[in-house]
Amino acid sequence: MRRILGGLLIVVLSLATVIAVVLVLQSRDDAEVGKARGPGEKVEARCPDASAGITRDARPLTEDQIRHATSLGNVVLRYSGSRPPAALRELQDELTGPFDAEIAAAGQAVILAGGGKTTEALAWGRRQRARTPGDPALRTFAEAWLGEGAPEPCPTD
Repeated sequence: MRRILGGLLIVVLSLATVIAVVLVLQSRDDAEVGKARGPGEKVEARCPDASAGITRDARPLTEDQIRHATSLGNVVLRYSGSRPPAALRELQDELTGPFDAEIAAAGQAVILAGGGKTTEALAWGRRQRARTPGDPALRTFAEAWLGEGAPEPCPTD
């Protein structure tokens, strides 16, 4: 009887140790979720008034399309002019490849958007203005915020 109780005590202590280690490691995994620090200035994060998916990029996007895209976790690179600068196209290709609507729907795309007044990168609740399309701050911003969308899904129509 004493052997059984001793063996049972060892099993219980071993199980408790494993559970404690798993809980500690799991809490470390969640440490970056909803991170408040990172590059770029903090801006208002608002869900779109109407769900507005993006089927192609390198053209002007509506505010609702940009809000929808960033709420999913995408990073939008907005530029002035009718064609995206080569530096922005190259950055998109290096980070996520050419635009793909399915990747954008999953919140894992860098999306080019014309119609801006300046060159800037947009993410959920964040903006990084750039002096030039080749500004290294755009890459740092996109790498930091890609996949970081709204903490709660935006309501859909």
